[in-house]
Amino acid sequence: MGYLRSPDLVNSVKGKGAVTGVTVYKDEMFLTRDDSTNIETYFGTKYKRGIRLSVTEKQKSTRKNFFKKKASEHNEIQNGLQDLTCDRSARLYTSESNGHTIFCISLNARQIISSWQVEVGKPSGLSITKDGNLLVSCSSEYKICEYTFNGDLLHEISFGCNMDGPQHALQLDAQLLVVSHGNTDASQKSEGVNVIDLHGNISVGTKTFQLVNPSHLAVDSHQQILIADRARNMIILASRTLDGLHRILLTSENKLEAPTRIHLNEANGQLLVGLQNGTLMIYYVKSPWSIPDDAGKQETASLLSDVDDYIPGDEYATSGNCLAGDDESVYEDLCPKEKPGYVNVEVE
Repeated sequence: MGYLRSPDLVNSVKGKGAVTGVTVYKDEMFLTRDDSTNIETYFGTKYKRGIRLSVTEKQKSTRKNFFKKKASEHNEIQNGLQDLTCDRSARLYTSESNGHTIFCISLNARQIISSWQVEVGKPSGLSITKDGNLLVSCSSEYKICEYTFNGDLLHEISFGCNMDGPQHALQLDAQLLVVSHGNTDASQKSEGVNVIDLHGNISVGTKTFQLVNPSHLAVDSHQQILIADRARNMIILASRTLDGLHRILLTSENKLEAPTRIHLNEANGQLLVGLQNGTLMIYYVKSPWSIPDDAGKQETASLLSDVDDYIPGDEYATSGNCLAGDDESVYEDLCPKEKPGYVNVEVE
């Protein structure tokens, strides 16, 4: 049930503007950038380009709104989109990169069904809870807010712990969240990943996993945590306690350069990694048929808990231990029997 020893790059999508969000619903992939208010769509294993979704709310065409729009375009920085996530009810969420607005889009109707302002600060990261609500991380205000799909505020967590504000938060269980935190522009000692309770306190039995600019997170069915370390071009696999073994899953040797966003699609064993340079990389990191239909309820041992042979990861300056990538006996060495050929999709 573990990750492949050698993740395989199988596809890439290239475009302008840093990738700020990526998610998958059924057989459709969605992608956002920091220089556009449109959501790109792609279908199937060939990643055929679909019709873009616009998240700019329409206004009545009046003389006043015309001049207001012109003034806004002249005075404000180009406003793109900040992050992207999707729930099981075919609702897609995104937020402004230079604003406070959250947009909820129905994928069935292909239109915005609700939008609201985050009062506490600018959203830095989005995710869906197990109850289908939206978690919004606000780094500048040290807050994590939980909303319903129509913008009702359910819960607000103050994230302190003498650390920088939260960049991205994901739910582990009913009482715990895993949070990446840090300064997006420069390395700080308080940057890293923590598991916290609903009061914002570090969970008992877990440690701070110190990293350089951890930009985004993913959690698999065994509650193992995948971390994008943008400054050092890494994707790291860690246990939920953050104090056990840690594996460097992907590096610059895998053509990884400043990862900004990640999304794990366990249904097909793929990890989607968005980069600062505008490229989306798609890797096979798991064997699809090794994943049980009800993986979350299986009591199978995870990769990390089974590993006996490892070496310290001091060369990567991470807390905990980093697994040796040369020991083939440690990992599953499975390759999908049928994989699509490498495809480059150019985006205009």
